[in-house]
Amino acid sequence: MALPLLQNDLSQRVNKIVEEIRSARSNSMPLYTVRQGGQVENKVLSQMAEDRTLSTMSYSEWWSALGRQLA
Repeated sequence: MALPLLQNDLSQRVNKIVEEIRSARSNSMPLYTVRQGGQVENKVLSQMAEDRTLSTMSYSEWWSALGRQLA
């Protein structure tokens, strides 16, 4: 499924990230984006588990770091 390419900076950056991931992992499972507040958000979140180790970021730390990179 293709993401819509809107005429704004956020849309273009998200599309570029998704394109890079898809091109680097052409033989992996499909990549889906889930809109915050969308219909499938709760289903996705219910399947997630945090397995933080000392060498990796927690889920909330990862989201914060991603937000800083996109800002």
